Amino acid sequence: MMTNPQNAKKIDSYIDKYRTIADLNDNEKVRIQGKKVKLDVFRLPLDCLFYNAGNGRFAKEYLKLQREHGKLDPLKQEHADLIQKMLLEQNPGKTDWLENNLRDEGQQEYGIITHDGFVINGNRRLSVLKSRLSGKGNDDHEYMNVARLPENVEHQDIIKIELEKQMAREQKLDYGPINKLLKIEDCRNSGLTVPQIAATIGFTVEEIEDDLEKLDLIREYLEFRKQPDNFELVDELSDHFGDALQYWLSKKQLKRKRF
Repeated sequence: MMTNPQNAKKIDSYIDKYRTIADLNDNEKVRIQGKKVKLDVFRLPLDCLFYNAGNGRFAKEYLKLQREHGKLDPLKQEHADLIQKMLLEQNPGKTDWLENNLRDEGQQEYGIITHDGFVINGNRRLSVLKSRLSGKGNDDHEYMNVARLPENVEHQDIIKIELEKQMAREQKLDYGPINKLLKIEDCRNSGLTVPQIAATIGFTVEEIEDDLEKLDLIREYLEFRKQPDNFELVDELSDHFGDALQYWLSKKQLKRKRF
């Protein structure tokens, strides 16, 4: 993940200057280096916050944007606009519900940000606040309530926090089937072991291994189609690849028994 020390200083200055309204005197618990840590929660202006182009919940959609526009930099306004448009259009019904909920009930859940303002959990919420609610007379919609990570948190810990908040079995949030596979792969590529991934999200090691093998099959298919990373081609077919994987595994197990 990119870093933005200038924005970290901007956040520090805002908190120091407006401590009485910025500090919500509450905390959010996350796990860092295997230990539960309480993060301070702040009410920060929207212009202090940036989208996370590595958000696993929208991995497939980010890949599509990158094929069309190159590597995304959420600090550039034109790229931030592309990310925001994608977030809003990804699930229009969910977006409309979130807009109404924020307007009627306020912010009931804290987002989580890096020390320098990249949103780890709450990107869609940020997009709704920025595009649909900000500038309409309600001061609460000019800010987002977020828990702020300390400096120099390791990338693996950030990934684990995202997994726990968005993808754990008990969370039941809206990772699509392809994005789930891509996020698990990203975790493995970032150095997490399969047992670590499984333990973080409450799945079995066998389930994680099956998902990784399913993604391997999908990638082989996309390479055959000469469409690498174009996961839109298989978005509705992931279950079929799961069936193919189960057939392949059964054949492999049968072969092992013979020898």
